[in-house]
Amino acid sequence: MLIYSESDIQITRGLRVVVCDGHPQMRGGLRNVLTSMLGCEVVGETDRGEDAMALLEWHKPDMLVLDLSLAGMMNGRAVLSEIRRKGLPVKVFVHTAFLCRDDFEQWFSDPRGPDGIDEKSTGDRELAIGFTQVLLTDDKYVPVRLMQKFISGIRCKPLDRLTAKGTIVFKLALRPDYGTQEIARVLRYKPSTVRSYLAIIYEKLGLEQHNRAALMMFYYDHHDEVAM
Repeated sequence: MLIYSESDIQITRGLRVVVCDGHPQMRGGLRNVLTSMLGCEVVGETDRGEDAMALLEWHKPDMLVLDLSLAGMMNGRAVLSEIRRKGLPVKVFVHTAFLCRDDFEQWFSDPRGPDGIDEKSTGDRELAIGFTQVLLTDDKYVPVRLMQKFISGIRCKPLDRLTAKGTIVFKLALRPDYGTQEIARVLRYKPSTVRSYLAIIYEKLGLEQHNRAALMMFYYDHHDEVAM
C-alpha cells in the first residue's frame, strides 16, 4: 500500500511548504492538499521565480512545490538550478502541465534534479502520496505512470531507479529473518520510514504485489544486476 495514511499525517503535520505556481486557482488546490490532507503549513505563495527564491531564503521551508511556467524573469527550471547552485536545504517537487521528455530524462536519476515530479492532471490523493514520500524520505518520487510515458528513451538497470538508501532497504528486505522492525533497528529508522521506502521500492520496480515474495522474484530475475 502506498504511503499516505493517518499515521503519516502525524509526521507531516507542521512541515513548512512554499508554493510557486503561475495560476491562483492551482495554488489554492495545492494549498488544500498540503494543509487539509497532510497538515502542512503553507508559509508562502507566489507566481514569480524571483519571489520564490526570496521566500525560500526567508522561511527556510521543508519543501517547494514548483511550476515550470512562471511570471517574471526566472522560470521553474531556473529556480531549480539556482536552488541547487546555492545548496539550499529544501526538497523541490516539480508540478507542471508542461513536462517534456528532455526534462524527464535529464532529471530521472540526476541528484541535482527535483526530489519529486508529477503533472497537473494528477488527482489530489495521488498528489498527497507524492508530497508525503518526498517530505518523509530521501528517495526521488517519480510516478510509474510518468516512467511508462517517458521511459523508452532511458537506458538503465532496474535498481538504478532506486537511491542508494532505497537499494540498502531493498537488500535487507530480501532477508527472510528481516521484517520492518528489524530493518528499522539496523538502519536506525522509524518503522514508518521503512514502510515508506518499501512502498517506493515496490512502485519504482513495478511490483504489483507488495511482499517479500515479489521482491525475491524480482531478485532472481535480475540477480546478475544486484550485488549482495
